[in-house]
Amino acid sequence: MLNISYLEGDSRLLEEVRALWVKKRKYHEDVSTYFSDKFRNMTFDGRKDEMFEKLEIRVVIAKDVKKDKYVGYCISTIDNKKLGEVESIFVEEEYRRNKIAENLMELSLNWMDEKGVEKKRLNVAVGNEEVMNLYKRFNFQPFLVVLEQKSERV
Repeated sequence: MLNISYLEGDSRLLEEVRALWVKKRKYHEDVSTYFSDKFRNMTFDGRKDEMFEKLEIRVVIAKDVKKDKYVGYCISTIDNKKLGEVESIFVEEEYRRNKIAENLMELSLNWMDEKGVEKKRLNVAVGNEEVMNLYKRFNFQPFLVVLEQKSERV
């Protein structure tokens, strides 16, 4: 049986999830239907800069206590219009289907509720639709589809 503990904090915990974020970026690069190159070129520091434009940042990290290693995380933000956003969530493949993602989501969404957010949002990259059932369990539903023109560099 797994012994998972959860560490919650603010932006000071971002560096703790860098290695897991890189694995998530690589996963998206591999499954992306159209924009593998965009995921390949994303950087953790660039994403951090985008998140620092928000009013508040919350980081929740799942740790396998027995192995003393981080196995998942969720980064959420709140902007100045009281919009809460799940910016990034990831669980190591070998730890999936153990309710870790659900716990990360619950802790993050509870934080948003405590902060009085008026709307909650998250984005799902095309190619990663398998996560839709997780999000639907938290009553997230598709709202719109954003299309982006793919550059045709030769």
